[in-house]
Amino acid sequence: LSPYPTLADVSFYLTLAFLVYPKYMTSVRGGFIYVYFSFGMLFLGPVFYFSWTVSGTGNANFFYFLTLAFNACQVMFLGQFLTQGMADAKLRLDEMEKEAALAVAKKED
Repeated sequence: LSPYPTLADVSFYLTLAFLVYPKYMTSVRGGFIYVYFSFGMLFLGPVFYFSWTVSGTGNANFFYFLTLAFNACQVMFLGQFLTQGMADAKLRLDEMEKEAALAVAKKED
């Protein structure tokens, strides 16, 4: 774990999510916004670091904002991803219940 977000923190679970559940990744609402917001926060990290340590004009609140915004974006994205997964699971469960009801009806005939 690192005190500040890096691309390596997110790339592992996003890669696994995309490989295992590509249908969910493509149907996440606002995915485009989440991706660009995350990359914006990742690109601001070195700028905030430079302004804080090298030029002496920044402070730790810059990093706090960066970490807070980046993690908030990731939580919203994961929430949408899990919502898509639960909706898909509910649809599959409903289909299985319908098939079971049809099988019982055929068995009774």
